[in-house]
Amino acid sequence: MSVFIDKQFSGLPHHAILEDGMIKWSATTVDCNYVWGKPGESNSLEPVLKLFDVECPKLIPESVKKSFEECGYQGEVPWSYVISRETFRDIFSKFQQKLEEYIEVIDDSDYPPFFCETNILFSLLKGSFIDGATCKKILEKNDSHALKNIVSMSTSERLPTPLYDRVSTKTGRLTIKSGPQILTLNKEYRRIFRPSIPENKLYEVDFVSLEPRVALNIANKKSASDVYTSFATDCGLDISREVAKLAVLCSLYGAGKYKLESVLRKDGSNLPAARLLSKVKEYFGINDLSNGLMHKAKSGQILNYFGRPIQVDDTRKSTLLNNFLQSTAADIALLGFLDFCRNLSGLITPTFIIHDALVFETSPEHLGQVSEYVNKGFDIPKMGNFPLKITEFSCNE
Repeated sequence: MSVFIDKQFSGLPHHAILEDGMIKWSATTVDCNYVWGKPGESNSLEPVLKLFDVECPKLIPESVKKSFEECGYQGEVPWSYVISRETFRDIFSKFQQKLEEYIEVIDDSDYPPFFCETNILFSLLKGSFIDGATCKKILEKNDSHALKNIVSMSTSERLPTPLYDRVSTKTGRLTIKSGPQILTLNKEYRRIFRPSIPENKLYEVDFVSLEPRVALNIANKKSASDVYTSFATDCGLDISREVAKLAVLCSLYGAGKYKLESVLRKDGSNLPAARLLSKVKEYFGINDLSNGLMHKAKSGQILNYFGRPIQVDDTRKSTLLNNFLQSTAADIALLGFLDFCRNLSGLITPTFIIHDALVFETSPEHLGQVSEYVNKGFDIPKMGNFPLKITEFSCNE
């Protein structure tokens, strides 16, 4: 296991590599497992440590840093020369020891390599474009903070790429650390976005009923592209798709049965809500999955399908199930979008992610090849197929 240590953040005179307990000087990151001090890298160590609830070691005391800030100093500080040689050696030795201890913690898990690999997706995103005139018209009638934020960041109607954060939430659901706040922008304002060239169009590819599909695939059940219709048909239930969908969502997210009972009566069905929910739990393997999560939660954490640790602060079955499904779905989306971008490299330009949807630009003449990929769905070995759909990106979708 090796860690590249960036000199700008360490204050060392050179970049360094920590490997097998030894420090070696280096000019580049070479093929290190992790990078410390470069948060933009896909294999940055800091977010991985945060995932495992480990506080990142601090090399330079905050009091020393603050003294430089108060003096108005700007730029790279050569701490190894500023602090006495003996003191810095002592500080660095303790830092190195802590870093090695923390690496041992994450080295026991299979998730960090998966996490770093899927982070590559964010480096493939390119800045999106907006239509200034459309933004102006919307803001004349609506006071949208998110839209104002986006407009303020544009340069010649081009936006910087959002910097996503996948460790601030318990389950890995994305937030935006800096850049245009795409995730909080009202759906009706999506018409502000435009392709980089008029001949192209913006599309989005997203997963179909992703979280229910996760439960279904884990239960080793196969269904058609529509999870809810398949459930009703396979179970021989004479209910509408809307009722089937509500029943599935109630079971997966722990919602009460009273609304379902009311909808069933309006739908003209005599089927008791309790019986329908029981059918859902049996079909999707919810009881087995929930019981397994309850057992694992005794340790203080559960793992999603890929091994991401999820700290437990609520041991209710419905909460554990929701956390597991949402976290697994979030990882599947990133894994799938990375595969999508790699397979269609040169044909599409990915611009940003909205949870389980990827927005991209392409020429209409390439849409056939893109659709061919989408129609196959995304396969995960030992887990199953996850259907995808493609739509033109607009406020109406």
